[in-house]
Amino acid sequence: MKNQKEKQTKTNNQKGSTFNQVTFLVYTILSVLIGYQIIKMGTLPTKYNLILVGILVLLALIIYTTLIFSKRRKLNVLSRIITIVLALLLLVGNYNFYKFGSLLHRSTGSETKTDTISVIVKKDSTYSNISEVKDLIFGIEDHREAIVLEGIVSIEEKVKQTIQVKEIDSYIKVVEALYADDVEVIIINEAYRNIITDFNPTFNEDTKVIYTYDKHTVIEKGDLDVTKDVFSVMISGIDIYGSISNNSRSDVNILATVNPNTKQIVLVSIPRDYYLPLACQNDAMDKLTHTGIYGVDCTMATVGNLFDVDIDYYARVNFSSLINVINAVGGVTVQNDHYFEAGGYVFNQGDVQLDGEKALVFVRDRYHQTDGDSARGRNQVKVLTAIINKMLSPTLITNFNSILGSLEGSFETNLTSNDINNLVKMQIEDMSSWEIMQEQVGGTGTSAYSFALGGNYYMMIPDMATVDRVKEVIESIK
Repeated sequence: MKNQKEKQTKTNNQKGSTFNQVTFLVYTILSVLIGYQIIKMGTLPTKYNLILVGILVLLALIIYTTLIFSKRRKLNVLSRIITIVLALLLLVGNYNFYKFGSLLHRSTGSETKTDTISVIVKKDSTYSNISEVKDLIFGIEDHREAIVLEGIVSIEEKVKQTIQVKEIDSYIKVVEALYADDVEVIIINEAYRNIITDFNPTFNEDTKVIYTYDKHTVIEKGDLDVTKDVFSVMISGIDIYGSISNNSRSDVNILATVNPNTKQIVLVSIPRDYYLPLACQNDAMDKLTHTGIYGVDCTMATVGNLFDVDIDYYARVNFSSLINVINAVGGVTVQNDHYFEAGGYVFNQGDVQLDGEKALVFVRDRYHQTDGDSARGRNQVKVLTAIINKMLSPTLITNFNSILGSLEGSFETNLTSNDINNLVKMQIEDMSSWEIMQEQVGGTGTSAYSFALGGNYYMMIPDMATVDRVKEVIESIK
């Protein structure tokens, strides 16, 4: 009986020992993985990486000693529990670092823009593919955009014949011709879809796409060291429900110039209706928001010409995703200049707490503002600043997963992950405070010809005195 009891005890000890060894092995593997991910990411300075490795090694030695060699049952059990808890934390940490790295990889280093050309018919049309409409007359806008002409070549290659086109003097009239049955099929640049739906709210429901042609174009950028060289970033806010890389109107336009040596940033808000020569359309005059139709590089070049600066980088932000981002950080608080009501919400003067839905109304409204689009630009900067401040607070840690999920597909930049990691590493190393200067340019409202729309619409003629002042401020931090 005694031998049987001793044998059972020995068996239990062996099982416990095996379990401890497996637990320690799992913990060690997870420790190595998280250390590797953090070091590979390159965000932490070397000294912090060494501290991290030291802590992981020290914990491993302590756990190994108490888990494998300890003969005290209570200490062994306690060590086992602590090891399991730490292993679970490391598992979650590894997953979050992997998720963050993947998001950073997908959203940074973008070097292309995407133009999409669509062949469209009415929803109730019997036509369902491009071959069925090859003998019809295609309605097109008469600017003869290069991308549309390339789309036509693609169609002709697909159907193996030349197609007939009817040139119409604006996309609005192209759509009107489709509705009036003057043509049964039209070709549009998808970047104009939001403009079309402004005039025809049911366009998406009334029509269907039977063929698309995509073109990906490389956007050139400078070769700078963002921790040493002064650089500029064009922040373009868009409203689009497809891929963020697709061209769309640039409804939010903020130029950020950064001097990493003096720790100064100038943020310049530019009205969407600013009437400017489009750098990508032989200086044809139009409002700034329409530069986004032709690609973020067109916005960069046009704004660069206005302020005489080389804009090296861009960051495109999908403002429709603001709802998810702001809800993920638990809302934001901004200073509201005056009382107004919009979108079913009341915005009192003073500090205003915003959730995602309310924030989207706040940054979009211009009709209830005393100075219209200028006030909207200021509000957009306020909300972006509030989000950044929340991201720099402990909120980032407590809501890490939900914040990551909200960022998915909501931003894109040609800054590389290395650029961003180097900036973060620089900030961690010196922990310096930054001076952020907020500037805005003004102008006078008028009616003028729009190249994109083919008619006279509201525009803002730049007040060059405000533009010159901003030039001086930008120059002062170089």
